Amino acid sequence: MAKLEQVEIEVRSRYGDIPTQLQNAREDLRTFKVTLLGELVGESNPTGQEIAALKTQMACIEKRQNDYGFDFQNRTFTTSRVFTPPLLMCITLCLRKAG
Repeated sequence: MAKLEQVEIEVRSRYGDIPTQLQNAREDLRTFKVTLLGELVGESNPTGQEIAALKTQMACIEKRQNDYGFDFQNRTFTTSRVFTPPLLMCITLCLRKAG
């Protein structure tokens, strides 16, 4: 069995169906973005500048999801960093506004 095939089997056995997991993660991220932005706007009356900053941070999160996800061209997988600094910053901002 070729080395690449062994790697693919190992990845599938450890992580399951990578494309499905990534799609689910992207959908979860979109839901989180909509929910967080909705809560921030709905409950705390943020300024336009704060909303713009939040949208920028969310774009960074999406980029990081791509950076740390599965690389289909090279067939490699790296663990996703769930709590990136932009995400923590967004959560902190939301909690500060709500509290």
